[in-house]
Amino acid sequence: MNKVSHFSLRELINIAYHKVGYKLLLGKEKFLMNQKHFNSISLTPQRQINYDLFSDFYSRCYSDKNEIFARADKLLSGTMTVFGYDFTFDKSIDWLKDPRTGVYWNDSIFFANAPYVQIGCSDVKNVLEVNKLNHLVHVALAFYHSSDEKYIKYIDESIQGWQSVVFPAKSVVNRIMMDLGFRSINLIQILLLCQRSKYFQDNTQQLILRVLKEHERRIRLFSTPRWFKTGNGANHAIGEMVGLIVTQLILEGYGYGNYKQYYSQEYKYLREVLIQTISPSGVYLEQSCSYSRVVLEFLDFLIIICNSIDNIYQIDDIKEYKLRLRNYLKHVCYHNKLQNFGDNDDAQVLTAFRINGFDLSYLLGEDEILNINNDQFLDGSQWIYQSKDNNDLHLFTRVGRFAYFREGTSLHIHNDILSLLLCAKGQHIFIDKGCLFYNVDAEKRKEYRSVASHNTVFFDGIEMHTMLDNGACFNYPDSKCLKSVMNRDSCEFSGYVKYFGIEHSRNIAYHNSIVTITDTVVTDMPYDKAPYIAFLLDPLVQISHVNSNTLVLINTNGDKIAKMTIEGIEKIEINSTTYSPSFGVECKTNQIKGKVENGNKVVTQITL
Repeated sequence: MNKVSHFSLRELINIAYHKVGYKLLLGKEKFLMNQKHFNSISLTPQRQINYDLFSDFYSRCYSDKNEIFARADKLLSGTMTVFGYDFTFDKSIDWLKDPRTGVYWNDSIFFANAPYVQIGCSDVKNVLEVNKLNHLVHVALAFYHSSDEKYIKYIDESIQGWQSVVFPAKSVVNRIMMDLGFRSINLIQILLLCQRSKYFQDNTQQLILRVLKEHERRIRLFSTPRWFKTGNGANHAIGEMVGLIVTQLILEGYGYGNYKQYYSQEYKYLREVLIQTISPSGVYLEQSCSYSRVVLEFLDFLIIICNSIDNIYQIDDIKEYKLRLRNYLKHVCYHNKLQNFGDNDDAQVLTAFRINGFDLSYLLGEDEILNINNDQFLDGSQWIYQSKDNNDLHLFTRVGRFAYFREGTSLHIHNDILSLLLCAKGQHIFIDKGCLFYNVDAEKRKEYRSVASHNTVFFDGIEMHTMLDNGACFNYPDSKCLKSVMNRDSCEFSGYVKYFGIEHSRNIAYHNSIVTITDTVVTDMPYDKAPYIAFLLDPLVQISHVNSNTLVLINTNGDKIAKMTIEGIEKIEINSTTYSPSFGVECKTNQIKGKVENGNKVVTQITL
């Protein structure tokens, strides 16, 4: 009822209407697809695509042959890596096997009824990741750089194995339409990379085109923008529309259909969600750096395909969204390395380009970022400062509107208003805890999203909003920027947040190589509920000295990075803890923590 109360009567009628239509379509699909197999999809060869048109794609493919062959040969030997975890994988049968537990997900359940949680299995994203087929793009890259037919054989046997295990419209790996978009995009990359093989053209290509044909139909029928009218499609809607459009363009290129009647509506859906989720300055409003990257990759791939294939639709405005989002990410990243705030899904779209999940040079390029004005990113509730002096200081915090979606929506956002990420001298220093997983152990997920897991002031057990186990969020906090001044070698910021009887103001100033963080808390809570202040360190930052309120930070070479003092706390505590640099990966690091003394003010100084 709490969620329903946020919609008007007219909106509720519209939602109910589309829900009924969606259920009727699901019933029809369940009846028609009960016995369907990919082999039953008939395709009559028409023509070959001119792959010379895709020079932009080929020029951007990853080219470190040693790494490419090592990655591919590891797969050929029977070992796959998913979210940092190596496991034995049989390409003929193991597509629905949970990589971490060995338990198989149900292969016969209708996709709309497939649960995301199954007894004996780990997070469903593990098996979803395998079925996106990213790893086959790595093998295709190895063929592209070697022309060795052993890689084509592996791809062919893998796709045959996948089709014998995963049936259209069945199992959890077919439930999310965006996952079909991911899979289609990866299959398209495989098509582009393997065309020099005659065996591939005569055999494997048809296997892939059947999957693309079926995926196109089902994304088009069940897409989020078509049926779900609650305004929370976000990255899913973008991924679905991009996956759908590029699949249609490729199928048309082979002569397998005419989809021009659908493009206008699909581009309309895409534009609508881009307007809702990318601010005028380019901030991606799901408030997750990882999802910002994923959306930029989707738009980049769409533009590559549209530029390579004769397309009747103008996409200049979509290119503009891409440029704004790219410019924003260049400001968020530090030396092309991704920050880690919000959920870190670690999904890949530009699989053939990507080196690893942290270095974004494959996506951002090496050219200069656009000049920024003071407060440029405040329209997206983010404040970013990069100094132009020898300290190479980078500061990031969130302030302003907590979320850009209705209360009751499941969000990728964390309780990180006024949490500070700090980099200097080429080194990440204060980092975000990240996100370990989504669908296993709700309490662990809440821990990673908690105020207490971020670099700010917090009270034990009190969050910035009401978090439900399914990720839904209610009772958003109030927040605003009070001051923002930026110069080449100095800055000053003041921000405010209020939630559940707590008012927290934070001032961040940089001058003469000193970062000063002043925190003021106003609350009517008794002293036994005194707040704490905490900062999570990058694992490459070590502590060489500590007393009651001072410590020295050094790098792995033993060189001093900074001296840090915290006034207004009882004493500095150094606690061993964990963080998640990418989804599903948990690593050890240290947290600096202190209990606030009888008072409401804490001053932290970092002298670089």
